[in-house]
Amino acid sequence: MWTHRVFPSLAWVVPFGISASLFGSLMMNMFQLSRVAYIAGQEGQLPALFHMLNGHSSPSLAVLLFVTIASIAVISMDLIELINYLNFVFYIWTVLSMIGILKLRRQEPDLPRPYKVFLPFPLVAMAVSLCLVLIPLVKSPHMYYMHICLFILSGLLVYVPFVHFKWKLAGFQTMTCHLQLLFNICVPDVSDEPTSEAERVKKKAAF
Repeated sequence: MWTHRVFPSLAWVVPFGISASLFGSLMMNMFQLSRVAYIAGQEGQLPALFHMLNGHSSPSLAVLLFVTIASIAVISMDLIELINYLNFVFYIWTVLSMIGILKLRRQEPDLPRPYKVFLPFPLVAMAVSLCLVLIPLVKSPHMYYMHICLFILSGLLVYVPFVHFKWKLAGFQTMTCHLQLLFNICVPDVSDEPTSEAERVKKKAAF
């Protein structure tokens, strides 16, 4: 409305900018979530299938999983409720991620880091995200916030037996082999993974 009244000839710029921003955010989230699943598979927190790459060095199974889940959610749910759900989960995730950064910075101060985050940034991000989690709970409490928390905690039903106690399902290894053949994926070779600049300098010096 503001652009229509002040800059009528440029009224299309604002929706175009919003659309471009949303598209960029969607692409970033797709790359981010697929790589999070890739690392979770590497650490044994998800099935090993998610730690496998295709011929283009892409975790295609992780990407396919998130695209499928997102498509089902968009088709089966009201869009406004879905946005509220995702925002709430995203800010909880941000708070936990910032706590993890601060915990590692305190417990492992000398850990090699390709990029060291300036400490006030995670503190500010955690404070803002915590406000965005608590304000809706206090100002307009709804049952779906409780449903979201229960859904997040339901992950313990899978984590405790299969990750903590390392239970194995019968026939899961066979299913893994069939899915590898179907999606043409395999565990990446360590020698193919990128190395740091210091390691490349050492290799050149040794050569």
